[in-house]
Order: sequence, then structure tokens, then C-alpha cells
Amino acid sequence: MTDFRVYQSHTDLPMEALYEVMDPAIGEALEELPFVNKIYTYHQAFNPDAESDYGYYPESVSRLRLDGRLREVLEQEHAQVGETIETSSHLYREGEDVDLGVLGIDAEALPLEAENLCVYDGELNAELFASGDYIIYQPHEAFFAGEEYQYEGMKAGEQIELSFYRYDTQEFATRSFTVMAVVGKEPDRYGREIKANASFIVPNGTFQEIYGDAANDMVSAYQIEAEAGDESVQKEQEEQIDQIIAEYFNTQVQLSSKYATRAQDQIQKDQKMLLGLFVSIIFGLIGLVNIVNTLVTDVLARKIEFASLQSIGMTGRQMRRMIFGNGMKMILFGMVVMIPVGLPIAVSASEPPMSSGFAPGCYAVSVLMVLLAGTLVAFGVAVVLTKQLNKKTIVERLREAE
Repeated sequence: MTDFRVYQSHTDLPMEALYEVMDPAIGEALEELPFVNKIYTYHQAFNPDAESDYGYYPESVSRLRLDGRLREVLEQEHAQVGETIETSSHLYREGEDVDLGVLGIDAEALPLEAENLCVYDGELNAELFASGDYIIYQPHEAFFAGEEYQYEGMKAGEQIELSFYRYDTQEFATRSFTVMAVVGKEPDRYGREIKANASFIVPNGTFQEIYGDAANDMVSAYQIEAEAGDESVQKEQEEQIDQIIAEYFNTQVQLSSKYATRAQDQIQKDQKMLLGLFVSIIFGLIGLVNIVNTLVTDVLARKIEFASLQSIGMTGRQMRRMIFGNGMKMILFGMVVMIPVGLPIAVSASEPPMSSGFAPGCYAVSVLMVLLAGTLVAFGVAVVLTKQLNKKTIVERLREAE
């Protein structure tokens, strides 16, 4: 993501309140800040007359005429998941029409957005996109679907005619496009503005041509690149942006930043580390107690055998070595089982929703720490048991067998 993001939070979240327009003056005020190097502006069409559904108003989607190639594509997509347009689990309907997300972006922001996208057909070309003749399509099922997703429907290079409903004039604006690419958000990628409800992506200029003056009320986000600085500078910059937002009294306009995200992620990282350490310590203690219990039981069951061996010349040092060796055999056998079983578990546990990432070096250090702890326990048990058994003479221990 860029350094700062000022966005209308109702754009991609259903809410109990009606959509409140983000004042375009916010963008003008942001441009005047001395530390701002670049601002990317985003627009997303929304229905100002939307009605609540079970007490919630939908995220930003806009009415399109459901006919021609659009109907064919949506019917094909729903058939692939065993649904129809009429029984759709995600489509908003307006009579015979359909509500879909229409996102307008700066053409120069397309390479930045592409970093978080899987391209299933075609290619993303910012220069061609800027011409206004091309459109990018994101199928509903492609969001977070990953590289292995197989899509059959809209094809790059095909012509499609779309009719967008304008709520200000209550008429449809029809326009033809060439499909530049079919895309989907990469799994576990949350940056930028192409969200789950962005079905069609067009350049800002085209967006404004389609929706006219109403487009000024459809600003959904500003992505801001700022001058570099340390944490104190970034915090000060964030406070200045936050102050501008506060002046417009719109609680749906929110601010996020790299600075705040890093701080939040560090807290999450510390929490996950503490949780991992706690679970590891519990399981580690259980394992070590089992080792101690097994060694003690084994030695006590063989105390007559040890007394006999000492009677024919075994020294205390040899006895410790023998007990320690038995302990290490048990530990090494456990390691042989633990490493191949624990490795895939550790890798899978690091994936979403934990999303901690797998560090081979960290895993190797953890294995060595377990081995070291087991070795120290085995050595300690060997020393203690040898000392306890030798408190009695060999003759006294042998008499216990009578």
C-alpha cells in the first residue's frame, strides 16, 4: 500500500447507516499538505437510493442493465457453482437489472494494483488502459482464488457493451469496451483498492464520462505517497491527515497508514509469538515430564541389575553414562518422529488465518532448543538417579532382592 489511505469505509462494507458522500474538498486539502508527493484518486459507483436489507445498507454497487454478453457471462459463472442469477447468493438485483461494483482508478495506479492481482486472461497495460477503450473484469469467485483458479467466461480481447444506470438523470449510459484482462485478488492480499465488490475497473476519466457530475460524489479513496521519514515524522504526518478528516464530520471516512499498520502488525506478531511460546512450553513440559518418568521407572525397575553390575566393577560414572544413553535414545527417537511430522504442521499453521509466515531458521532453532532441553534433562536425571541409588551400599541393594 501507499504511505496513507483515506477511504470511505462504506464502499466495501455493509452498514446500518446510509452512504455518506466523501467531500471532494478532502482531496483538495490533502494535496496542499507539504509532505504529500502523489495522490491516487479512486471512484466507486453507489446507489444513493439503496434500501436496507435486514437493517443494513449494501456496500457500493451500482445498477447495470442485465442483457447481452453480461447476462451470458453471469449465467455461465453461476452455473459453474450450481446457481442461477435468480438464486444467486451474492448478486443484488434491481428488477430485471443487476447491481455490480464499478471502480474508477487513475491509469498510473494500475501497475501498483497489479502487484496484488492474479491475471487469468490478457495482460495489464497502463497505457492502453488510459485510452478509456478498455475495461478490466474481476469475477466474483476470482477474489482470493489464487493462481490455480480456472475461469471460463469473459475473455480478454472480446467486445462488451455495458449500460450503466445514472441515478441523477435516471437513464442508462451505454458504452462499448474491449476487455483488457480478467483478474482476481491474490489470496491474503488486502492492500490497494480492487476489493471483492469491484467487478468492472475503468479509468477515472471514463468513470466521469459515464456518471457525469455525480462522479464527484463517488470518490471512494485517496492513496497518498508521502515524503520519507522516521516513525516520529510519519506519526506527525498521520495526525495532520487525521485532523483534515475530522474537520468534515463524516465518521464513514477513515484513515489507514503504513505507520499504523506496522504498529498493529507488531502487536499481532508479539501476541502470536507469546501464544506460540505458551503452547510450546506446555507441550515441552509434558514431553520432558514423560522422559523423566520413563527414565525413573526404567532405572527403579532395574535397580537390582545396576547393583549386580556395580558388584562386578561398574563405576558410578559408567552408570550415569548408561542412564544418560538410554535417555538420549528416547529423545533421538522422538526427534526422528517429531521433525517429519512437525514440519508440515508448522508450515500449515503459518498460513492464513494466522498468516505468520514460515521461517526455516526459526524452525531449526526450535528443534535444536528441544534437543538441548532433552539432553540437559536426560543428563540431570542420570546424575540424580545415580546419586540416589548409591546412597545405599551394593550389598544392601542386593539384599532387597531376597
